[in-house]
Amino acid sequence: MEIPPKEVSRKGRYFLGGELFHYEEVVELEGEKLIWASNMRCNRDPICVVVTNGFKSTQIFREQDSIVNTGTVLRRGNGPESVAYRASKIEEWDRRSAQDA
Repeated sequence: MEIPPKEVSRKGRYFLGGELFHYEEVVELEGEKLIWASNMRCNRDPICVVVTNGFKSTQIFREQDSIVNTGTVLRRGNGPESVAYRASKIEEWDRRSAQDA
């Protein structure tokens, strides 16, 4: 049986079976001052994906990215909840930064 490849999109990255982590989850796991949470704040990227297929890789999960599993898209970076969360978290960080200045 041969399964022909199908093209879903040409932009963005596809993470096979990745697990999403929001900023609050990272802080809960590692603390606000540690490098992972700090990098998320400094890079203004409040959502990341961790993939453990062969080796552990932590990447930014942007709007054009997707998490897939055997040809099915499980999560999209441009899904309504991801877009809303990303916007609210960046706004919160901007507010904090303005207060600290």
